Amino acid sequence: RRLLTVDSPFGGPLDHADDPDAFVGLIRRNAARFVGASFSDVRRVVDGDRAVSLYELQLDGVRVPTAEAFEVHNARIARIDLYFDPAAMLPRAGTGA
Repeated sequence: RRLLTVDSPFGGPLDHADDPDAFVGLIRRNAARFVGASFSDVRRVVDGDRAVSLYELQLDGVRVPTAEAFEVHNARIARIDLYFDPAAMLPRAGTGA
């Protein structure tokens, strides 16, 4: 929470939060779902107060290409935008997965 600005918005395909307390609540609510997750092919691009992390999220046997964009102001995270295709995390017909 101390790393976030007062009005840090978070946006993603499945959730959003408009302030740090709501963001921390999202993390707590979703934490159990990501136990066992791993990340590969991690790449980062930094340009001044903006950065992007590109990686492949591996969760429950599914690989999901993911991007996170960050903005930092005064050494605190001011914005996080998460991008991935949520359909990649849905069960596939006929696979039981």
